[in-house]
Amino acid sequence: MIETFITYLEKEKRYSKHTCKSYLYDLQQFALYCQLQYDDSNIDGASTEIIRSYLVWLMDKHYSAKSIHRKIISLRQYYKFLIKAGVIQSNPAQGIPLPKIPQRIPVYVNEDSMKSIGSADGQDIENYEAIRDEAIIEMLYATGMRLSELIHLKIADVNFEAMNIKVMGKRSKERLIPMGQKLAEHLQQYLDYRQRFKFENSPDSWLFLTRKGQIMYPLLVYRIVNKFLSKVTTLEKRSPHILRHSFATHLLNAGADMNAIKELLGHSSLASTQIYTHSDFETLKKIYQKSHPKA
Repeated sequence: MIETFITYLEKEKRYSKHTCKSYLYDLQQFALYCQLQYDDSNIDGASTEIIRSYLVWLMDKHYSAKSIHRKIISLRQYYKFLIKAGVIQSNPAQGIPLPKIPQRIPVYVNEDSMKSIGSADGQDIENYEAIRDEAIIEMLYATGMRLSELIHLKIADVNFEAMNIKVMGKRSKERLIPMGQKLAEHLQQYLDYRQRFKFENSPDSWLFLTRKGQIMYPLLVYRIVNKFLSKVTTLEKRSPHILRHSFATHLLNAGADMNAIKELLGHSSLASTQIYTHSDFETLKKIYQKSHPKA
């Protein structure tokens, strides 16, 4: 039933391929545990006691709280599906306690550092990749979109008249993100260069392409972002998600409404957005100096 469950997640729940792959891995790992410990790889009839022993085994193997949390959720969802299909009557994973995941403060780049996104140097003026890379950095920072959302943008998703960008988020949920003038200029310059390099500019074409005219792949975007961030920050982590964190943090520090940030990020609940309710010391100091009568 595991394969049927994964198909259900893909076709009906419209989970991303990455999420489905994680569910499949978690369930296969539990099946392997059951085979080794109980000589039975069929997890459909697993009891709460077996799942508890699996939880202890994961802890003994020093899995992180985040990983264990996800694995238990995977089992809960699987058995919930089996109940719906009439295979079992109750969910054996429902009463299994979830480990508390320590909340991490998102890492972000300060605003002054992000001002260094500019036009390509003179020596790179005929370099397609230089123009493309700056457009990608500006897109990630100016919209806060996810890596997968950026990769799957098409030219038709950019509306220069309405000054917005249509994004296909998690579970095929569409949202519109406003587009600022600076981002519009970067994208228009990039599209002009695409034509110069003989790439197709039809509405259904992928917006960002490799130098061979193919759709971008995650590792390439990671390299582009890492290269840019290495020039402007000393942060150890330099992933596309850092630009998403920076987008949200800078909006919040400027007084943006939390619900508005939630919609821009494409979060399904406000709880996911509340991780950005932090401020660095310098921001707190400025607020204090501006607001306190004895400052």
